[in-house]
Amino acid sequence: MFMAEGERGGVTVSGRGLAAWQVRRVMNHMSNRLEEGISLAEASAEVGLSPAYFCTAFRLATGRTPFAAFSALRIERARQLLTDPTVSITDVSLAVGFQTPSAFANTFRRLTGMTPSQFRKFQAVDPSLRAAVYTGGPGVRDERAAI
Repeated sequence: MFMAEGERGGVTVSGRGLAAWQVRRVMNHMSNRLEEGISLAEASAEVGLSPAYFCTAFRLATGRTPFAAFSALRIERARQLLTDPTVSITDVSLAVGFQTPSAFANTFRRLTGMTPSQFRKFQAVDPSLRAAVYTGGPGVRDERAAI
């Protein structure tokens, strides 16, 4: 069995990935950094692991890469912000850390199946769309240095 010792608190991380507290800690940190982003090194340091091992352990624990999880958190927050019709889509995209509205729209569409404008129109008719949260799926790539 593949085992690695965490640097903080002597916690052992088994082949099952991160411990629940480690996942919570990283996800909370990611949630607090939606606008400015978070590097892989920063996320892995949160739980005292090397970036390479952290990626593997995170995926084993959650079923998705750190980048996919971070993207999902950004889109989840964007969905909440889009329920306010007074906030522009450009402002939403900046609030969740995208460099351009088009990058935001492309990611939003890839993860939800609709554009931010379509989501805003549909959620006005069907408020249950507000509660739906992206949980991962195909098409999410993990090719960037930052999560």
